[in-house]
Amino acid sequence: MSLDLSLPGSEPMLRDGAQAAAVQETIWKLAAEEELRLEIEAKTVEQKCTVQLLSGTAELFGTELMVDREYTFSPASAASSSSSASGSSGGSGAVDDGSSTLRFAIFSWHGCELRIRGTPKTAYKKSDTPMISYINAHAALDNMRELTRNKQRHTGPRTMVIGAPDTGKSTLCRILLSYAVRAGSKPLFVDLDVSCSAISVPGTLSATSIEHPISVEMSADMGGGGGSAHTLSIKSPLAYFYGHTSPTAAPELYTKLMGRLASVVERRMAEHPLTNSSGLLINTSSTVDSTPGTPTYELIQTAHAFGVDVIFVLDRDDLTQALKNDKRLQADVSSGGASAGGLRSGVSVAQLSKSGGVASRDALARKKAQSRALREYFYGSPGLDFVPHQKVLAWKEVELYRVGGGPAMPSSVMPLGAAKKAAAAAADPTKLTRITPSLDLQHAILALSYTKDAAGLLDANVAGFVHVAGVDVIKKTITLLTPAPGPLPNNIFLAGHIKWID
Repeated sequence: MSLDLSLPGSEPMLRDGAQAAAVQETIWKLAAEEELRLEIEAKTVEQKCTVQLLSGTAELFGTELMVDREYTFSPASAASSSSSASGSSGGSGAVDDGSSTLRFAIFSWHGCELRIRGTPKTAYKKSDTPMISYINAHAALDNMRELTRNKQRHTGPRTMVIGAPDTGKSTLCRILLSYAVRAGSKPLFVDLDVSCSAISVPGTLSATSIEHPISVEMSADMGGGGGSAHTLSIKSPLAYFYGHTSPTAAPELYTKLMGRLASVVERRMAEHPLTNSSGLLINTSSTVDSTPGTPTYELIQTAHAFGVDVIFVLDRDDLTQALKNDKRLQADVSSGGASAGGLRSGVSVAQLSKSGGVASRDALARKKAQSRALREYFYGSPGLDFVPHQKVLAWKEVELYRVGGGPAMPSSVMPLGAAKKAAAAAADPTKLTRITPSLDLQHAILALSYTKDAAGLLDANVAGFVHVAGVDVIKKTITLLTPAPGPLPNNIFLAGHIKWID
């Protein structure tokens, strides 16, 4: 398909004030290769908009809309939250002001007619979109899948998406995953974005198999519109708790958990031929430097554990050139197919444009998104409400651990030789340290795993999360909030540096 430059340009329509109250229903006609960009702002939980495809074909971030079915979009779940979240600094987060904005775009390859009920804050058509390049990217990946099925490749495409903040990485992942499923594949999706995961809660590295189309309403959130974070409808995601919202806060731990996740993903692909031929798609954190040797650039290189052979760079000329010039990514026949840095040799690097509909978010908006994700983990979202439950445990009933920390006593009072060993242990940034419950844990998020003992805490995937609702230093008890009643898998908890005020 080619971009028809004769298509009409944007037709903005802004509605606010008295005019917004009067407009309840609008019919939009999209030409071929044109999209309708919508921005919905909610100040109350009742506010919403519905979209109905009347004729033609349309899709939302790769997911097809059914004719005559009404789809409801609302940032109400975000507006219902008055909580706050904090990142690795451990300080108090930003309080949600009760408002939320959801942004998404409905695209048509062949033209369509849509009915919009409600009052979007902004609605306009646009013919200048990057969808042609996105469908071409999908075609290239699908060709690699076909070669794998025909035994001309060992594995399907292993693709990484990188770029600066607010360039549409999640949107591109959503589109590529949807197109892959529609073509009969079942790719693995790996989310290394610890700031705001599409699979689990903030502070996690996670993966899941995409086997069915994602619902249209959920895809609006995953597309980066400012809704909830863990928007994929999945039954058993694989997650490891990092406990920070930036990969550079504890890079050694980040690399360790990423390697652990990669080994499990590799085993999954080895055991399932369809998954192997479908490949995997990796979303990454937004902080990326284009200078080799810097911490954030080198974090890209650590993804060699996943055997990446395709890298899509969104809207970053400097980063694209840095990767293309990186000798560690270039083919080296003498090495037998492995480059010096461990990445698969001959990695293809391609730059894609970001959509003009992608909006920038400041630090406050990101904290709100993290807070909403945590709240929805415990309380659910509209139409999928949970029944959170509180458990009161004595301190002696729990084992609490945190990654990092030093010796429990001064070196001056340690036995001869013990101080040196303790110093070496303290220098290990991935060392587990047992901690005693204290008021410092108030509002903290704790992870539980299926491990039988603390030694395997970092190697076992997360079973779930609890929220520290209270710490009583007099009674020596700790009150935990869980998403549902029932027994916990064990009483071994891993604490990070993420807090959430309910």
